[in-house]
Amino acid sequence: MINQGLRPDVVTYNNLISGLCKMQRIQEAYNLFEKLESEGVRPDTITYNILIGYYCKAGLFEQAYALLDRGVASGLTPNTVTWHILVTNLLKRVTRRVEYRSDLN
Repeated sequence: MINQGLRPDVVTYNNLISGLCKMQRIQEAYNLFEKLESEGVRPDTITYNILIGYYCKAGLFEQAYALLDRGVASGLTPNTVTWHILVTNLLKRVTRRVEYRSDLN
């Protein structure tokens, strides 16, 4: 793509990041996210939502919150999808803990 003079845009990067996450290659996805701005592409809310979602699914809530903070600091506003991802995954986590504790009793 680049060899043909085409520059990837944020949609291209979002698809690549999402694909890496689906293959559970979250660190590679984050590395690609880090590379975006050096390539002159600004990540959008969708970019952040993809990574936040996969961090939450992997139980990496601290990384998800840090990424949320980074996005807000860079001027992005979390949207309803962002909050849905966070709340849904937190509720799943709490539900699992409650079920686990009730199984112990």
